[in-house]
Amino acid sequence: MRDPVVQQPATSTEHTQEMDYDSSVPGSEVPAPCAKHATVPAQDTPPTKKVRATPDASTAPAPPCSSSRTAVYPTPPPDRSFRVHIKPTTRFDVTTIPVKLVQQVIDRCLGTQGYQGFVIHKVSNTITVHLASLDDVNKVCGITSIPTSSDGSVTVQSYFASGPNVQRCVLYDLDPNDSPATILRELRSPTHEVLAVRRMGKSRTYLVTVQGSSTIPERFYYNGCVLHPKPYRPRVMYCYRCFKLGHQQNYCPKATVDPERINADGKPRYRCGLCKADDHEITSTKCPTKQRATARARRRESSSVRVPLNNRFQVLGPIECSAAEDPEEPVSTGVSYSQILKKPDPKKHRPPKHTPNDNWEFTEYALVDEDLDAQIAQLSKQLETLRQRKARVAGLRKERAATHALQGSQSVPKRMRVNAQKTTPSDTAIWTVILETLSNLTQLIQDSLYHG
Repeated sequence: MRDPVVQQPATSTEHTQEMDYDSSVPGSEVPAPCAKHATVPAQDTPPTKKVRATPDASTAPAPPCSSSRTAVYPTPPPDRSFRVHIKPTTRFDVTTIPVKLVQQVIDRCLGTQGYQGFVIHKVSNTITVHLASLDDVNKVCGITSIPTSSDGSVTVQSYFASGPNVQRCVLYDLDPNDSPATILRELRSPTHEVLAVRRMGKSRTYLVTVQGSSTIPERFYYNGCVLHPKPYRPRVMYCYRCFKLGHQQNYCPKATVDPERINADGKPRYRCGLCKADDHEITSTKCPTKQRATARARRRESSSVRVPLNNRFQVLGPIECSAAEDPEEPVSTGVSYSQILKKPDPKKHRPPKHTPNDNWEFTEYALVDEDLDAQIAQLSKQLETLRQRKARVAGLRKERAATHALQGSQSVPKRMRVNAQKTTPSDTAIWTVILETLSNLTQLIQDSLYHG
C-alpha cells in the first residue's frame, strides 16, 4: 500500500502550473478544454495571467494535451437481463409502427426519457424490451396498446419472457373461469417465486413463469390442490397464411396472401405450402421444412445451455460431489459415448516395423502369419465344400420336385416318399452353414488386417 502523498506549499524553485481561460466569452473564467488548473478563482477576481516557470526550471515545451482528441462516450446502460415481449392481438405489422411512438410508450411506463433497449422483430412480429429489474418488468407488462399514428392505435399483449434464474413451466387442467390475475395471486411454490401466469390460447393450460433456480419446481399449491408442472419447450410456429416461420396465422403481418401457394378462391395450391409439395400434409410432423426448423431451434437451445446434442452421455459425465455427501469419494471424470463405442485404432496398435537385419522369421509375428496362412487354406477348403454342397442341394431340389409330383400318384410306395423327405436337407440348415463360414472368413480377414 502506498503512503499518502502530502502536498507541500509551492516555493520559488517549483514549477507553477499554467491556467488558460476561454477568451471567446468576455468575462468568462471557465477553464478552456485541455487547461491544467488547480483552483478556479472567484468571479470577482480578474483573470490570472500566464506565469512562466522560474529560470531554474526546464525550458522544454510541454507536450500537447490529448484530451481534446479523445472522444467522450456516454455511460453504458446497466445490465438488462429481463425481457418482455409485446405482440399485437390482431393481424398487424409491428414494423410499421414509428420507433419514436414505441419509445414514448415505454418512457411513460418507466418514467424515463429517451429509453434505449427495445428491439422490433420482423419474423416473429413482436417487440422485445430489455429491462434491468422485476419492477420495470411489471410496469412494462401493463402496456395494452401502442399508438400507430396521431389518431390510431393497436391493441397489444405484453408478457414476461425470460430473465436470470427464470424458468417457465406449464400447468394443465386449471379452472378456465379463473383469470390469470387470480391464479397468480393464489398460486404458491415452496421453492420458487411465481412471477407471471399467462393462459395459452383458449385452453385450460397456463404458462407459469417462476424464479428461484435453474430447474422448475416439483409442485405448486393452488387453493389447497397440489399441481405438478411440466417443463415448457416452445415449439416452432408456422403461419398457414404467408407460409413463414416465427408466427401464427392469427398474428400474420401480411395483408395479402401468397399467390404462388394459394389460388384466387382462397384454396391452397399444394398439400404442404411450406415445402410446395404434394407428398405430405402441411400439418404432418414429417414435413422437411418443419424438421429443419425444429433442428435449428434445438441447436440454439443446446448452445444457450452448452449441452451438445450429438452426445447424450456427455451430460452425465462430470458430477460434482458435495462435501456433505461423501468428500472422500473421487469425482467421476465421465466417459463420452464416442469413447465407449470407439474401436482400437489399427495404426496405434500396429507392431513396430522391422529392418532387414532383424531376425524376422523367429519373431512372434512370423508365427502369427503362418497360423493365418493355415486358417486361410482351411477356409478355402470349406468354401469349396460349400460349393459342392450347393450343387448337391440343387440336385436334391429337383428330386424333391419330382417326388412331390409322384406323391400324387397311387403307384408310388409310401416308403419311397418317406425316404425322399428324409434325404432332403432344409434351407435353414444350408443357410446356417453358409453364414457361419462367411462369419469365420470375415473374422479372419479382420485379424489379418489388425496384425498386418
